[in-house]
Amino acid sequence: SIDGVPLVSVDHKMAGYLAAEQFASCGRKHVLVTSGTKSLDIPSYQRELAFVQRCRELDLKADVYTLEWNSFRADYADRIAKQIFEDFPRADGILTSDLFATACYRYAMYQGIDVPQDLSIISTDGAYSRQYGVVSFSSVVQPSIEIARQAADILLHQIDGESIKDDLKVIDTYFEQGETT
Repeated sequence: SIDGVPLVSVDHKMAGYLAAEQFASCGRKHVLVTSGTKSLDIPSYQRELAFVQRCRELDLKADVYTLEWNSFRADYADRIAKQIFEDFPRADGILTSDLFATACYRYAMYQGIDVPQDLSIISTDGAYSRQYGVVSFSSVVQPSIEIARQAADILLHQIDGESIKDDLKVIDTYFEQGETT
């Protein structure tokens, strides 16, 4: 939490672990994770750390591509996808958010790379791309409805004047198979 403000988050460590396991089960050898700010205060950074650690344990080469913080523009995602493929031409797995997963998928198709035969892509949100995109992404799902329900519950308790014992509420995440692994 920040200054006593409760936080509802997903188990980012589990998300990293699940993604690494899935890449290993697909026979991937050189995987990449995109990451934002590297700070232990940022819960999603735990996903990167857990992912890289589990990849090491599974004998997978894992690289990290650092993104600008809070940049969610489509033109930026397209530019990053191109850069990822140029910087890591041997990568055969990418773990990233829905927006960047979509951009990487589009760039792979443009380059004639077969997803999932030659490249696996796992999105870390699973909010929309899995259900409403042209392709159903394999995802480590952040259950947005449960996150919203928990946040609303905390807010209602605070409005009623109740003190909140736990500043951090962690929601389980899970892997959902799609067409990209």
